[in-house]
Amino acid sequence: MLFRSITLTTSVADEATGEESIANSALARMSNPPPGAPDSTVTATDSVDVVVLYPDVALSKTATATEVEPGGPLVYELRYENAGEGAAADFEIEDELPSLLRFVSADPSPNTVDGQRVVWSLGDLASGASGLITLTTSVVEDAPDSASIANSALARMSNPPPGAPDSTVTATDSIQVIEPLRSEEHTSE
Repeated sequence: MLFRSITLTTSVADEATGEESIANSALARMSNPPPGAPDSTVTATDSVDVVVLYPDVALSKTATATEVEPGGPLVYELRYENAGEGAAADFEIEDELPSLLRFVSADPSPNTVDGQRVVWSLGDLASGASGLITLTTSVVEDAPDSASIANSALARMSNPPPGAPDSTVTATDSIQVIEPLRSEEHTSE
């Protein structure tokens, strides 16, 4: 008896929730069934339970200072990680700088700097992967004393977990603008 095998490769639809079982049947048909066979087909079925692995992304944003003078530098650290079992697809981080800040540089370099909008397109973020972005900004010279600067960043992916309100995770940090010390205030007695 000679057996041949056929390998059929499929993919699970993006809409799969991970709460279903998929049954797939194949049938073989012939034109010369054996005498007494009910019909000319033979059927085989197999089932598989769908397990969807979702990302669990966290983002934090921390300024390296709590106060800054007008015109002074302000550095942020954006830390991200995927603690989920699945990759975060099309992962990117966006920082929309408030009007009192100007972009200076970043490590790694962003993919897009468009006015106050800074974007890093990081591809797929694998399960267990993490990273750090160092963002250097400067406070505008005419920033008012005692102004509070809140700066938010968001991480987004194209495959958020079910039940997530949307595909983004947000992190915010605030700093206080202080009046610069004038040279006459530094006199010694």
